[in-house]
Amino acid sequence: MLNKDLLQAQNKDLMQKLSQALKEDDSDKMAEYLQQFSEGVQDCILQEYADLRGTNDTAILAQRGIRQLTSEEKEFYEKWAEAGKSDNPKQALTDIAKAKSNSARAADVVRNWLRNRGTLEYLSVWEQIYNPEFKVFESEHFKKQVGLLTFTPSVSEWINKTNAIKTTVYVKKRTVYVKKEPFM
Repeated sequence: MLNKDLLQAQNKDLMQKLSQALKEDDSDKMAEYLQQFSEGVQDCILQEYADLRGTNDTAILAQRGIRQLTSEEKEFYEKWAEAGKSDNPKQALTDIAKAKSNSARAADVVRNWLRNRGTLEYLSVWEQIYNPEFKVFESEHFKKQVGLLTFTPSVSEWINKTNAIKTTVYVKKRTVYVKKEPFM
């Protein structure tokens, strides 16, 4: 994604080159510069469209009462999804937690993530798709408690009460890990 000012400067430069090629009657250079110019215009239009679409989507979802993720939350979920795709059974979530908090209290950060309704929604959907033994009713109980000051769920509480198996989380030597399948 290019900066709009940079695209405009490039297009201005190409227009000057195109003008010079017209004066020199050089059809090859005219065709080359015209092609580059049209690609630059296309990039500008696509960039503006992407900006408008993102703004419009956000406005529509806000009108519907759907809360938008912050950039920090979006980054977390992207990292979480990336960790879930890994073939390594020990995907350390501690790095994500430490990056978020800049502290050694990664377990507290994970606990706070579990207090977030978006996190619980994500985990519930994931489990419903991949875990036929998942207790949906229990996950709803967790979601209803979101926002209460006394609501501080632990990872093991989530796993034990909802029968979550696809994203089993465990702590070993102050590091939080995710394992795709349940421990035997």
